[in-house]
This record gives sequence, structure tokens and C-alpha cells, in this order.
Amino acid sequence: MAAESAWLVSLYAEALGYTDRWLATAREHGDIEEQAAALRWRLRLHHEMRRTDAIIVERGLLEELIGRLPE
Repeated sequence: MAAESAWLVSLYAEALGYTDRWLATAREHGDIEEQAAALRWRLRLHHEMRRTDAIIVERGLLEELIGRLPE
């Protein structure tokens, strides 16, 4: 996974770019599980970058998706 590879070498901005594309593609296909996975990575990256405001927004989006995930 490109986002993870970029994260491993501390290329956080690049990793966020990969998660942007990942999330957009998942949304286009209506794939809730992949949307959640992309958002989890985004939360991790924002945490590493100490972006508190972004963490709040992304966490809200993820919480919204959790209720729609298949059991």
C-alpha cells in the first residue's frame, strides 16, 4: 500500500495524498469498508502530524461510516 510505504519513511503529506485518492475511489464505488480503511489511515497521519482540527473532522466522518458498515 502506497500510503503505508510513505508513512513508514515519514512522508506524511505524500501519504495523505494517497489516502485522498483511496478515499475518493472508495466513495465513487460506494465501498464503505474501503472508505473506513482510508479514513483510519488519515486519522493516523493527522495524529502523527499533530493536526488536531483534522483529527476531529476525520473522526466524525469515520464514526458516521461505522454505523453503515456491514456486520
